[in-house]
Amino acid sequence: MRKIIVVIKHIVHKVLLLKLVSRVLFLNFGGTKKFNLNSGNGNPSTMFLIHIFQYLNYHDRLVASAVCKKWLNATNCRFLLSDINCTVPRSPEARTILFRMTRRFHNFSFSSAVICNLALEFLKQFKDQFISLQFQNCYVDSQLYMRHGNRVSICENLQKLTVCNSSAFLLIMSFPNLVDLNIQLNTLTEGQIRHLNHASPKLKKLVINAKVTCFPAFKNFIARCSDTLKVLDIIETCLLPNAVIELSQIQDLKLEKMIVDPSLPVEQITDVFRNQRHLTSLDLSDLRDPSTVTDEIVRIICHNLRDLEDLILSYAENIDKSIVEICQLGKLRKLNLSFCSKISLSSFCKAFDHMKLSKLEYLNLGCTLIADEPLVKLLIQNKNINYLDLKFTCISDTILKLIWKNLTKLTHLKIPYCSKLSDSGLIEEIEYNAAIGKAGINDDAMNVDKEMKDNEASKHNNAGVCASLSNLKNLRVLDISRNSNFTWIGCLKSIKFQHLEKLYLKECQQLKSDSPFLNQLREQNPSLEEVEFLEVVAMEDDEMEEADQLFPQHFGLVRNYQ
Repeated sequence: MRKIIVVIKHIVHKVLLLKLVSRVLFLNFGGTKKFNLNSGNGNPSTMFLIHIFQYLNYHDRLVASAVCKKWLNATNCRFLLSDINCTVPRSPEARTILFRMTRRFHNFSFSSAVICNLALEFLKQFKDQFISLQFQNCYVDSQLYMRHGNRVSICENLQKLTVCNSSAFLLIMSFPNLVDLNIQLNTLTEGQIRHLNHASPKLKKLVINAKVTCFPAFKNFIARCSDTLKVLDIIETCLLPNAVIELSQIQDLKLEKMIVDPSLPVEQITDVFRNQRHLTSLDLSDLRDPSTVTDEIVRIICHNLRDLEDLILSYAENIDKSIVEICQLGKLRKLNLSFCSKISLSSFCKAFDHMKLSKLEYLNLGCTLIADEPLVKLLIQNKNINYLDLKFTCISDTILKLIWKNLTKLTHLKIPYCSKLSDSGLIEEIEYNAAIGKAGINDDAMNVDKEMKDNEASKHNNAGVCASLSNLKNLRVLDISRNSNFTWIGCLKSIKFQHLEKLYLKECQQLKSDSPFLNQLREQNPSLEEVEFLEVVAMEDDEMEEADQLFPQHFGLVRNYQ
């Protein structure tokens, strides 16, 4: 029996080693991972293993740790355990196993459990090991509150605490290095607020999804954390507008992101922004009525928040000329104006003529009236864009070529429902015979046999194409759905990516799911995990009417596509 176990371990060792080596080679060993092989004072061979293990997911790392003691020691470091979450079992009998734990896991979750003496002893024994704790729907035995000493004195290393429908956090007297606190309760009482006030003085992120019953205590809590607090989410606190404004006026409070109740009047939200001029992130897409966002409000925002890095104004249907002020925010890295359908083409042109935008990394102009001329200027000046969404726009092949020639850092490209795009935008030159290309696309109409298609597929691989969409070496997600002019020929020549994980080809009229080219497409994209391919289905009358209401400016594209 012992020999069998040794043989099995040997096989697992070899299989994992092969998997590791292939994964590392494929991911370009020594690439962009955070871990540095030269860091730390460990044994060089152990450090080498740690460097390799970082390329595995958490499940494979746990499997690898069972191979031998050397691999176990290599995986038992904070860097490789940071994304592993241990759920504490409900039954007290099963929990006794945890007391024999030798691995230095850092993240623990208590879910739908009774916090009794056994659980409390576990918290006390491993309190220095916790980096992240979560209590979800946990009932605390009332006897614990009544007995003297039934508390965890201090969790020195705890950095993140999440509480959902549980008062278990009251059992921990202090967590002095806590930086991320998420509270989800029906009500947050004065006593609970006072406990948090004394226990967590260094908060950087605070999320409160609970009705605050004592505003003075809550304000004192925020004031005590004002030197370090950067993110504040009070969307579910049921605080009155004047109370929210009062919080924003706290001395030394310099937030980078503040999320308030979307039902608040926009004018009062802008008052908050006037008080918090250091905000770097602003999202108005969750407002109960985004149409209340006007050009005047956007101008106030842009005037007061000069340090904005993230600006999300999705569905702000009543803004137009204020796009000029938005383009003067020179620190913007993320801009989302999707469904801002009232921004005219002339406003886009004026805004991009004298813009200060040059650091964009995320850009979403889906369902807007953007066109080639202004967009060229924007894309040329922002070559660091890694996420680009231009769905439902009138861009042409000129823009598509500009994208894959200039935006080489792109990881996400979404261009569905762009009716002007064709194979000419995917590749620099199309050298195949048009008649044969059409035949390869529609077998029923042209009645082309399999041999001709195989011969043509061979030609595709040998065709001399100067450049193509595949120039985007970092691309992970590509969506070219619902574009009627793309063919299999163009797709095969241009969609060749080492790291592409998701590909969407839904409802492209000239692409048939039974084509052998689909398998070839999978072969030349070895990292593909998800391919969504649906043949064209005509819209019903009620769907057409709904689309007409949603996208009145763009619905001509839908009707033309149909």
